[in-house]
Amino acid sequence: MTVVPFNRGGGEPPREEPHIDRESLVELLGVFIDLSVYIEHEHDLHKRIELYGIANRMGAVLHPFTQPPKGAV
Repeated sequence: MTVVPFNRGGGEPPREEPHIDRESLVELLGVFIDLSVYIEHEHDLHKRIELYGIANRMGAVLHPFTQPPKGAV
């Protein structure tokens, strides 16, 4: 599988769109869901805030891969 880096810091844009294989996407979604459940049960406010930050970044990574393709109905 070809690894396509995200262009986070300028320079030449990637030649192809970032992609992820189905199995890895399912694993990542599972971790995201487990993290979300764990956050709900965390009593320490500071830890909860840190976990929300991780979940938000993880959600931002997952977002492009969970949206319907452009032009889909």
